[in-house]
Amino acid sequence: MDIMKASDQSKKSSRYLRWTIVSCALLALLWPLGNFVFWIMLGFISYFGFFAYYYQPKAKPIFGRSDATQQPQGKPVQALWESIKRAKSIQFAIAMGVLGFFIVLFAPTFTSSDSEEVQPMDQKTVNIDSLVDLGNERYNRGEYESALNHYDEVLQVDPTNQFGLYNKALVFYAKKDFRKSISLINYCIQQNPDYGPAYYLLGDDYKFINQPDSALYFFDRAYEMGVRDPGLLQNLGDIYYDQKESKQAIQFYKEAVEQDTTLVLVLERLAELEPSKAESYRRRAALVKK
Repeated sequence: MDIMKASDQSKKSSRYLRWTIVSCALLALLWPLGNFVFWIMLGFISYFGFFAYYYQPKAKPIFGRSDATQQPQGKPVQALWESIKRAKSIQFAIAMGVLGFFIVLFAPTFTSSDSEEVQPMDQKTVNIDSLVDLGNERYNRGEYESALNHYDEVLQVDPTNQFGLYNKALVFYAKKDFRKSISLINYCIQQNPDYGPAYYLLGDDYKFINQPDSALYFFDRAYEMGVRDPGLLQNLGDIYYDQKESKQAIQFYKEAVEQDTTLVLVLERLAELEPSKAESYRRRAALVKK
């Protein structure tokens, strides 16, 4: 009966030991999913490990008293080591101890993973805003190379950032490198199709390389997206003026002077396009020139 009971316990112990090993393997695979999975798998390991040890057949005493005639002859240390190797409970306890050591060693990494994932996002936003501001300061001073360095730092953090791409393209526009500006601003629009100022800048680029049709297309897109910068409105008026489209030219010129009353050229164009109001427009232009 004792032999059958020992055999049954040995089977149970082996089964729980296998489940312990499987749980350890799953923990190694699934711990990146977060704290919740980590602690669940750790619970399974502890549960199966406990029962694997609980049902382990009791090993024969290692240090118990025995008859002198049964003592190993010649190599007592080697005999003791062989006895320890046969003691399965000690082997299991050592294995569990090693496992516990690694869990304690790496647990801080697992438990802090969620907070580490959130923090860089906040820091990233702060860094991008400050870098864009620094770049804008350098751009306004005419320090274009320094401005480009700051915008490049923004794009290293976020390669699709609309402000980094737009402002970098604006630097090349200011340097009259319109081809580079067009390439950058096209990419900006691909990544941020709702960013209206990018269409305005792209239209300006095409205007300066003497492609008025492309310029008009992108100026119109910017206008449709709500951009009402006086420069954009004057550009639209100028293109329609050159195309002899008086009605559209007058519309955009009037919108332009509503935004900026100091646009002398626009007032003079309006005087030409609306002869009945020419005197009024000329007086306004004369006042600005004073």
